[in-house]
Amino acid sequence: MDYKQLKKPARVKDDIWRQHLHWMEVVGKQLDENIAKRRKQLEIERSGARTGEGGDSSDA
Repeated sequence: MDYKQLKKPARVKDDIWRQHLHWMEVVGKQLDENIAKRRKQLEIERSGARTGEGGDSSDA
């Protein structure tokens, strides 16, 4: 989403609006990264190639 195309409400100060748009951009990127990581994790789990999860009693 292009957050710069959002319209600033009249009551919001310019510097606050810029800060809000920056926050939206940062959070959007983090969300995209988390979704990509989760999808990759699901692919690994579905393929049966689980890594680092149990299998031995060394963590007991």
